[in-house]
Amino acid sequence: MTTALGDVTAARAVFAIGRDHAGLHLAPRAGEAELHTTAKQPADPATELAPPAVPREAIASPEELLREAQARLGDGEAARAIAAYETLLRHHPRSVEAQAARISLGNLLLVRNQPARALRAFDRYLGGDLAEEALYGKIGALRRLGRAREVEAASAEFLARYPDSLYAPKLRAQRGQ
Repeated sequence: MTTALGDVTAARAVFAIGRDHAGLHLAPRAGEAELHTTAKQPADPATELAPPAVPREAIASPEELLREAQARLGDGEAARAIAAYETLLRHHPRSVEAQAARISLGNLLLVRNQPARALRAFDRYLGGDLAEEALYGKIGALRRLGRAREVEAASAEFLARYPDSLYAPKLRAQRGQ
């Protein structure tokens, strides 16, 4: 992609700047990057940088992104798996794959000791066949965040909704029941 600051290329979240590097700063984020300059820019708004548009065809399908995330996870590349899940969620948030990805991402973030981000993933699950897993993951994230009242409330909700769940005995033991 060509920007006013130079050419930026990306392949699987690896970025390179094709220009004189003086005054440039690349800020990579999960599956994307922002290109900034530390050099003085013209004050004319017509010459200010606009974020480059990503061609629709350049965005992988939900199926491809989910396969990518699962492959990275299978290869032990958790950070790249997280990036692929987040790309899927950003570009295809209402897809069937995104629903499952929210749970997988939340669980992966819990394992990576990122409970706040995991909680957001579980909370954004829109319901469906994995609601039990989403609520259980949410309880784990809340517990790691030290939010005892919310853990208690979510645990009570879980046990009311899923009394015969495989997770129920553990939750009951944690609640002293």
